[in-house]
Amino acid sequence: MERKMRAAYYKEFGSNEKIKVGELAIPELKEGEVLIKIKAAAVNPVDAAVREGYLSSFIPVHFPAIPGWDVAGVIEERSYSARRFNMGEEVYAYARRPTVQHGTFAEYIVIPESYIAAKPKT
Repeated sequence: MERKMRAAYYKEFGSNEKIKVGELAIPELKEGEVLIKIKAAAVNPVDAAVREGYLSSFIPVHFPAIPGWDVAGVIEERSYSARRFNMGEEVYAYARRPTVQHGTFAEYIVIPESYIAAKPKT
């Protein structure tokens, strides 16, 4: 059964009025990836430029697209080969992928383990 999460997303380029909040599927874990339960996501000016289509000639977008590249959260699941971090460990990441689709303005994100770092102790 497909698992769902709440997310902010858009289905076409345009102004911030194109952003909707609703349910989308949680992406499937692939080898070397982790599922992070998002606790915080930063808003970056590039998110608006991507959403409005200004960068589409060199940053591909796959709709529906969840914006956001900066994230802090907790490891909830990991694939077999992703073993640097333990379940429940707090992490942060710059989560930019080659194609904009699964961003950080959601309850969960799946990203390669190599993208993340442990949350500092202080």
